[in-house]
Order: sequence, then C-alpha cells, then structure tokens
Amino acid sequence: EDNPNNHHRRGSRRSYRRPTATWGTLDNQGHPVAWSSSLIWPDQPRPLRVDMDAQVPEPFRGFTVNTHRPANPPQCYTEDERRLLCPLCEVPEIHRRRHRAGALHRSRESAAAARTAILHLERMREDDFARAIAVIRRLRPALLRPPCHADPSPADAA
Repeated sequence: EDNPNNHHRRGSRRSYRRPTATWGTLDNQGHPVAWSSSLIWPDQPRPLRVDMDAQVPEPFRGFTVNTHRPANPPQCYTEDERRLLCPLCEVPEIHRRRHRAGALHRSRESAAAARTAILHLERMREDDFARAIAVIRRLRPALLRPPCHADPSPADAA
C-alpha cells in the first residue's frame, strides 16, 4: 500500500538499542545533580541501601539519601563499647552468633561480597589490558607509540 503514513514500515531496519540509565538527586544546597550512563545494566554503578558512605560508588558518593538524612546517625561510643562493635555493621554485638545470623549483618555481608566481586573484575580487566600490551610490545612493537613522545600539536604539524 502506498499510504504515506506507512513509509516507516517499508524497508525499515530494526534500530539499534543501547541500554541507558539516568539518575538524579539533589546536592546539599538543593541543586539538582543528574548523571547518565550507557553501560550495560549489570555494570551500572549503583549504591546499595546498606552501603557505608565511603563504600558508595562514584558518582553517587555524597548524594545518597543516607548522606542527607542518615538512617543510622553517627554514635558516640566509649573505648570499651567500641571493642564490642561489629567491624562490618558498626553496631554493638551483644550476642555475636545472633547478630551474625541477623538480617542487618547478612545484608551487609552480601553487599561487601558484591563489592569485592566487582573490584575483582575491575582488577582482572586491568591485568588483561596489561598482558595484552605486553604481548603487543613483544610481537609487534611498531604498533605502539613510544611512551615518551607526545601527540604533535596542530602548530607543530605545519
């Protein structure tokens, strides 16, 4: 049919889809902060609800709800009380076995395990890259620019 409204159906190819995530929040002064990424979903950085402030991935550090309105405000403990704190949860362990079987400790353990796995993958990628460069240097050194040479500027090229 030659209906002009159907022109997109004739000969159209399926468009390429790219995963995209956008995040938004407010900074301490109430200004909006936006961020977007086209990484695949499993690789998207995202803060977990149980993350401590220092463990929140960039670009979210300092912009989480917990930062603005902490669910667990900082506590003042004596030196004796500090010895009873769980190193992972930062709460006193009155009964260690029950605390470790509890939901808070288990959720923070799983978050720590997830962070460790992600950091391990990042290290693997860096190691793989270093190994690949070493192979290229050994087999095809002409493909690599010597590290001491800078890119020529447009003024130098003339």
